[in-house]
Amino acid sequence: MHLNSSLEELKNHLKSLSGQLAEKPLVLLESYALNGQKFHLYLSQALYKNCKKGKVWLSNDFFITLKNAKYGLDQDHQWSGGGKDGIFLIDRKFRPRNMMQTKIFDKFIDKAGSPFLEYAKLLEFEPSQVEAIRVVSHHMRLLGILSKKKNEIMIILVDFDNTK
Repeated sequence: MHLNSSLEELKNHLKSLSGQLAEKPLVLLESYALNGQKFHLYLSQALYKNCKKGKVWLSNDFFITLKNAKYGLDQDHQWSGGGKDGIFLIDRKFRPRNMMQTKIFDKFIDKAGSPFLEYAKLLEFEPSQVEAIRVVSHHMRLLGILSKKKNEIMIILVDFDNTK
């Protein structure tokens, strides 16, 4: 499992995927089982471009946060109260509105011409059934969408947030 690899091994693996991410809309990073569910973690071309632009692609903060996807989405604690690492939902209704909501909803899910519908078509999920998520570490957050199909969960990472 790449998410259990060392930071250096994960870095080398992502370096090898950089060419694919520059060309393809989605690249499967890893599939793994956790708590009776199968997770498929995809990196998107949007994530790659946003992280390159923000100068966080291949940074240690990026890798540390990416590795926290291995914790999965805890069905008993889907909302982050702060101080915990892992995958958590992002709510449209949270106030005061924050940068993560703007990035995932306004600039991705709801934005005309975003790759959101292309990803839905490629991975055959219903766009209205996705949930916005963040992979959290103390260093940054990786933003994405999550789609559930029976005991399978697809996660597509599309952006980052490192505001404090």
